[in-house]
Amino acid sequence: MRCIAVLGLLLSFASAQGMGPAKAVDTWRSKLNQKRLRVDWEVLPKYKPTKLPDGTMEPPKAPWPFLIYVFQNQSKGSAKLNKNVFLDTRYVLATHAVKPIKIKPGKAIDLPYLASVRGIKDPTLIVLGRDFRVIGVIKSHKDFTAKKVLPLMAKAANAEYSTKLGRYVGGTIKLLLRGEKLWKIEMKVEKLREKAGVSDKGKAAKYDAEADKLEGQLEDDKQDWIGAFDKLRDSLALKAGAVEALPDSIGSGKGKRKLTPAELEAIKVYRQYRRNKNPIVRAAAVEDLGSIDSAAMVAQILIAAKDTDQRVVEAAGRALGRMKSDESLRAMAAGLSSGGATAKLACVLGFASVARPYKPAVPGLISQAKSSDDEMRRGAIKALHNMKDAAAGPVLIAALADRVPGLRVMAATALGDLEVRAAVGPLCERLTAPDWSLKKAAAEALGKIRLKESIEPLMKRFEVEEGLMLEILHKTLVAITAQDFLYNIKNWRKWWDRYKPGFKVPSKAAVRKMKAKAARALEGYHDPRKKRYHKIETLSRKIVFVLDISTSMRDKIVIPPYAPQRVHEEFPEDLRVKWDIAEKELTELLASLERDTWFNIITFAGKVKSWRDALTRGQKTGAIKYVADLEPIVPSRGGGRRGKSAGANNASKTNTYAALMAAFGQQDKAVPDWKARTKADTIFVVTDGVPTLGEITDVSKLIDFFTDLNRTRGVVIHVITFDKEAARKLGPLATRNGGQCIIRGWDGSKK
Repeated sequence: MRCIAVLGLLLSFASAQGMGPAKAVDTWRSKLNQKRLRVDWEVLPKYKPTKLPDGTMEPPKAPWPFLIYVFQNQSKGSAKLNKNVFLDTRYVLATHAVKPIKIKPGKAIDLPYLASVRGIKDPTLIVLGRDFRVIGVIKSHKDFTAKKVLPLMAKAANAEYSTKLGRYVGGTIKLLLRGEKLWKIEMKVEKLREKAGVSDKGKAAKYDAEADKLEGQLEDDKQDWIGAFDKLRDSLALKAGAVEALPDSIGSGKGKRKLTPAELEAIKVYRQYRRNKNPIVRAAAVEDLGSIDSAAMVAQILIAAKDTDQRVVEAAGRALGRMKSDESLRAMAAGLSSGGATAKLACVLGFASVARPYKPAVPGLISQAKSSDDEMRRGAIKALHNMKDAAAGPVLIAALADRVPGLRVMAATALGDLEVRAAVGPLCERLTAPDWSLKKAAAEALGKIRLKESIEPLMKRFEVEEGLMLEILHKTLVAITAQDFLYNIKNWRKWWDRYKPGFKVPSKAAVRKMKAKAARALEGYHDPRKKRYHKIETLSRKIVFVLDISTSMRDKIVIPPYAPQRVHEEFPEDLRVKWDIAEKELTELLASLERDTWFNIITFAGKVKSWRDALTRGQKTGAIKYVADLEPIVPSRGGGRRGKSAGANNASKTNTYAALMAAFGQQDKAVPDWKARTKADTIFVVTDGVPTLGEITDVSKLIDFFTDLNRTRGVVIHVITFDKEAARKLGPLATRNGGQCIIRGWDGSKK
């Protein structure tokens, strides 16, 4: 009856992942059961990475999930653990899958995979997966219960074992109950043997016969019982790396088709890396799926987009962005309203970079632009901008009031490029925004929409603004009016007051003609209010100078004898070292800065260094001295001493990525924060070559990355190089971000 009652408890018990009833280990009386309930403390697994076929390092993997018991001295907490957890049968059985490790607090603190766990004390329980990922931590005395501990152990085990931990524990408890029955039969046999030893010959024979019968039955039952135990333990084997069957077709009904060999091969290659612990490797694998333009690849990419790392989701978006066929774009459009949140985001990001507009996607993108998720709205605004559909106007106008400042900037830019006439009023209101980047984006948008109603608000701001905004407003007014009174505010106002009543916006062709005429008239003219750096003029008062000090900056620019005389005069023999040119230009500019100019200086080679932590003003003397002490990295000579600036092996390389991240105020961020604002509105980059070190070294990807990062800021980026090839490669970084790219040296022209 007692066994039936306990079994009833087993069937009714519903807590702790369905692990069967709680029972203290010391109440199991069978020696066979006690043997199976002994806990063996394991040693710490090794923590060493392995090298992957692509050359990257994969984080280590433990032979099993494990639970670390941080313990030093007996305490109230450790006593509660012993009573409520360690003596619970379910816990002991769970340790068959999740190995317990006992260590002291000092050692736990030093473990690399526990670096993220704060406040480790005595006692603490920490559950980790085979990938050394922390699954759960219990430090409070009140939480030292099976109800808290067992679900964490089950979470770690269920991901790694073919059998659910709760099922294993529940099944084992049933066998333990059966073992107790067998133990009772063993005890009965012993008693019968004892009686036989003290009884007369007739009774002894009777007791022995009964004992023999029970023993024969017991032996068969024990063998069956042991076999059941072994079978259950075998089911707890770690999941094998089984080869997942490749899909052989896509679609259904009449639309169903076989996958091509190329599609099957792409899926097969992707699966080799999709579980890699390094998100950068997973992202690269996902992005490669986009090399085949088909709905089958769209389906695989959307599955891959379920990844929890944002970088992988964005890679899925880039992969989808390579799609061009109607078949693929239809699949992407369907993904905007079906599937999980990450799949929808991947589709949104895909449409943000597809090669052509796709009208059927616009309704779905408009819907996602109203999402409560910031990442989704960001992607939807980019995508609607790319779709070039005026139907997006209302939602983009609404986005001018988005709670995220960067999204307001993106919306303003999109409205300008789409020439949404209904946006003129809201954009004019943003001309007085406290965020300079929104003011800049609004003014530039008005210059593209070109309506008379915007001239008066622009004129009012032109009368009070300064710095870069004055420059932007001037360009906008010229673009709308086909007039140019430079920065003479009185002449602009005088003209407008006279012609406002009958003014009609001239054609874009008229504006282009006027600009060309003005440029010829102003050739050689220098506006005294503008600062000139390497021939680039700017009104900006918030500048970051980014200077390349890699070893190659010690080289001379090449000026052939047949170059024009003006080039020889500009670069005499004693001023042809690239660094000398850069130093001279910056020193002269710093000397001319007004006290209201905010600036900073960032130098880079293999490493990046900032003169100040942020923009500063009124320190031009200190800046001039700082620049005078700078020099390019001294090249390393094999076996000999390095120059004083050489540093590590990579010191003389060119980490353009890290330098630009620092210029955007994100030097300490592994993953860029697109929401962060920056005080600088202009960046000057002086470099003599392409990147050779850093997170991104591919020039086109580097330009795409920072152009995208700059969408929410509108920083003007100028690039100064020293030869045509470097200008050809890096020039788009400037032209796509409102700046200029110039060559300091001879560009090959005969003029």
